[in-house]
Amino acid sequence: MGVPPNVRDCLWQVQPARHYVEDKKLKKFLKTSDWNGGKNIAVPESPDKSATDEHLEEMAEIFVQSNGVQEKIDTIIELFELMRATAEERHANLTEQVRVRGKEIRYGNVCVLVHNATGKLLTVTKQRAFDGTSKRVSLDPHGSNNSAFLIRPAFKTYSDGSIISSGDLVTFTTKKTMSGSQYTLHMGDSAENAAEININRQLMIDHDYIEDGRELNACVVNIHGGSVTLFRMLLMRSSEVEESKVAIRGEDVVTFYNKQAGAYLHYDPKIASEPFFYESSRVSDKGRKKCQWMWKIESEQLYCGGEQVSADEDTKKKYRIKH
Repeated sequence: MGVPPNVRDCLWQVQPARHYVEDKKLKKFLKTSDWNGGKNIAVPESPDKSATDEHLEEMAEIFVQSNGVQEKIDTIIELFELMRATAEERHANLTEQVRVRGKEIRYGNVCVLVHNATGKLLTVTKQRAFDGTSKRVSLDPHGSNNSAFLIRPAFKTYSDGSIISSGDLVTFTTKKTMSGSQYTLHMGDSAENAAEININRQLMIDHDYIEDGRELNACVVNIHGGSVTLFRMLLMRSSEVEESKVAIRGEDVVTFYNKQAGAYLHYDPKIASEPFFYESSRVSDKGRKKCQWMWKIESEQLYCGGEQVSADEDTKKKYRIKH
């Protein structure tokens, strides 16, 4: 579909690649060390990135006393130090994300794909996908080195360093090699997996308008005849436009222009009962002010003139178009 009914769940943010050095050390420590003395103890809450050494020692003493693992005081202090370093690393990642927000994205950049609705990162796992030769992808709260993707052009007419425009076809390939290979995001074969009810469960396909569900996985692209999935990057909304006064709001009057046909959406009941595209060379703001081309975006219920009257966070904006 051009615009799916669950479009809010289909939005992704392209953000700069993140560092996971300290995060990797922390995960290895929790997996290999006997920090809890063999007891079923939950991982303590992470200290703040600005916590001092004295504060960490105080937190460690409270933790070992409350859980009866006094002999592990030095190990718990080391754990808190790793947690503090991880918090600092995540803060640095966030700072870099803010620094480059709104800047141009170029071919060859390393990025992470963040799901706009959940804030989770698309990550390639070591698990087998429904396609036998592919890896499964998942949404991870913090991501890992397997969340970093190289953005490559679909065609050789573009090279690394060229600016990516909205609508360009691209591929996403993992920067890190897994089992000696780099994996590319790929849509599974619907013909083979059409009967797999698990795919529908994973994709949460429950709308009549959505058909032919496929699995998104990661595969090794074979340059000798293998296929690759091309993704079209479409700019839905930028942070600059979101805060700008030029954003379209309810009750605004607009025109609809088809660039390929060079025509405006036209309505005149004397000519036809349905709207149609009227070819015209008028392109200036003044030239477009023809009454048959003007359409008003009317707000319904909770929104009037672009201003919210009364609504909670889960309320959706509803508009209708009127000539």
